[in-house]
Amino acid sequence: PRHRWWTTAWNSVTVAAFLVQFVRWMSGEDLPTVAVQYAAFLQVNKLWNRRNQADHDQIAMLSLLHLIGSAILFTDLTYALVFVLYAVTTPWMLVLGQIRREVEAKYMDRGDGRSVRDMERVLNSKRIVSGRFLAAMAGLSIPIYLVTAVLFVTFPRIGIGLLAGSDPAQRNLTGFSDQVVIGDLAPMFDDPTVVLRAEFPGGRPADEEIATLYWRGSSYDRFDGKEWHRTLGHGQTVRSAGGRYLVSGEAAAGALPGTDDLLGIDVFLQPLNPKVVFLPQETALVSVPSPEPLRVMAHKLRWGPGDEVRYSDPGGAGIHYRLWMNPGFAGMREVEPYMGGAAGTAGEGEPHGPWLAMPQTSTAFDDLASGFASSEPDPRRRALAMEKWLRTSFGYTTTASEEVPAGTGPVDAFLFDWRKGNCEYFSTSLVLLLRATGIPARNVTGFVGGEWNDVGDYLAVREADAHSWVEAWFESAGWLVMDPTPPAEGPDAGGGTVFAVLGDLVDSMRLSWHKHIIAYDLGQQADIARRGYQGFASLRAVFKGMEATAAGDEDKGAQRRAMVLI
Repeated sequence: PRHRWWTTAWNSVTVAAFLVQFVRWMSGEDLPTVAVQYAAFLQVNKLWNRRNQADHDQIAMLSLLHLIGSAILFTDLTYALVFVLYAVTTPWMLVLGQIRREVEAKYMDRGDGRSVRDMERVLNSKRIVSGRFLAAMAGLSIPIYLVTAVLFVTFPRIGIGLLAGSDPAQRNLTGFSDQVVIGDLAPMFDDPTVVLRAEFPGGRPADEEIATLYWRGSSYDRFDGKEWHRTLGHGQTVRSAGGRYLVSGEAAAGALPGTDDLLGIDVFLQPLNPKVVFLPQETALVSVPSPEPLRVMAHKLRWGPGDEVRYSDPGGAGIHYRLWMNPGFAGMREVEPYMGGAAGTAGEGEPHGPWLAMPQTSTAFDDLASGFASSEPDPRRRALAMEKWLRTSFGYTTTASEEVPAGTGPVDAFLFDWRKGNCEYFSTSLVLLLRATGIPARNVTGFVGGEWNDVGDYLAVREADAHSWVEAWFESAGWLVMDPTPPAEGPDAGGGTVFAVLGDLVDSMRLSWHKHIIAYDLGQQADIARRGYQGFASLRAVFKGMEATAAGDEDKGAQRRAMVLI
C-alpha cells in the first residue's frame, strides 16, 4: 500500500509540473528553457524512485538530453567543463550499467528474499569496481572527444534562431536601461566581469592611449531631477555599403569612406542587455562578419534612441564586429566629432529641445550657472571652465551615494553638501550647467579604457570600467566629449601576480572558446578544409619528392652496376 501511495503521489506531481511548464510556454517562455527545466524535474523524480537498472538507464538518457539542451541555452566556457566531465563519466555509466544489468539478471530471476540480499551485497562490494578500473574506463573518453571533434568540424553551427531565446548567461547591465537613476553604475565599479574583448592589429597600445578609449554605449536627453530618461524615438537602419556601416560623419550620399588610413580593431562583445554595439568615440566604420547562407537570422545594425548602435542577437551569443577608428588615439577634443546617425539629431543643424531641457533647479544652482555664464561669454571656453572646476574641486568615489538631505535633490547635494561622488554625479552636474548656460548637452554611459591581457594579447573591458561622461554640442564642431570626473585613485590591480596571470589565462580561454567554438560557422569550416587540403598537398609533394629521389638513386645504382659489369 505504501508503495502504491508513493507512486500515485509522484505521478500526480509529475502531471502538475508538466501542466505548469506548458502554461509557462504558452505564456511566452522559451521552449528550450521550459523543456530543460521539466527534464530536470523528471531526473529528480527518477533519482528518488530508482529501483533497477532500467531506472538508471532513464536517468542516463535524461542527462544526455540536459547536455543537448545546455548546448542551446548556454554559450559560456563552463559548458566545456561540463562536457569534459560528462565524457569522462559516460564510460563509467555504460560499464557499471552493464555490470548491474548482469547482476540483476543473475539474482532477480530467483524471486526470493535471499537472492535480493545477495544482489545488494554484490552491488555494494568494492571488489567489483576498483579505482584502477575506473581510471582505465576514463581513458575511453578519448575516443569520445575525437568523435565529437570530427562531428563538430564536419557539421558547423549554422544558426540557432529557431530554438534559442534569451540566453540565461546574458547580463543585464544596470545603468544602461532606458531609465537610469543617478548612482545605478555604482554596483558595477567592483565587478570584474569582462563585457568585451578587443584585438589590436599592432599589439598592445600605450597605456595612455588605452585610457583615452571611450567605449560609447548610449545617451540620455531628459533629467527629471533624480533619473535620466530617453525620450527620443528610434532612428533608421545604419547606412551601409560593401558590408560596412557608417557610424560617424555626416550621412551624405555616395560611397562610404575607405579604411586605408584607419585602425581596424576586432571586438568580441559578450551577450548583454541592452544589445548595444560599444564603440570608441573615434570610430568611423563598423562591419559585422557576414553570416553563412544557412543562418536563420543575421545581425542587423540600427540606430537606437540615444544615437547608439543596436544589433539583433537571435542566438544570444553576443556579437563579433570590426571597427575602424582614427589611429593615434588622439585626445578626445582633437578628433573628428561624433555626428551620430539617428534621424533628427546631428547633421541637421544645431539641436535644441531635448538637449536643452532643464528640470526645476534651486536658487544656488541658478547662481552657480549664472556665474559661469557671466565670467566666460565664449561657449567653448565656458564649457572647459565648468569641466575643469568639477575635475579639480570635487572628490571621486565609487561607493554608493550618501543620504540626500531633505528638501534638496541629488545634484544639489553633490555640488553643495557632499562635494564628492561617482561619475554619474559629475556628468549630470556638467550637463545641467551646460544647458543652463545655453549649450546643448547629453549624458552618456559606456566604458572607459580597459585592462590588457598579456596572455591572450588583447584588451579586456570589464563592468568595473563602466563610466558616465558628457557630449556637448558646438555649432562649428558637432558633438564633443567632455569628462568632468577626476581620475580614480584605486588600488593596484595586482598585475603580474600569479592570480592575475591565472585570471588572464582563464579569460584568454574564454575568448578562444567564443572565437573558435561559439562563432564557428561555414566560413571557418571552409578555412579548415582549405588548410587541410593544403597540408595534404604539401605532404603529398614531399612523398613524391622522396619517391623521385629513391627512383633516381636506384637508377644511379643500376648504372654503377652496369659499369662494373662492363
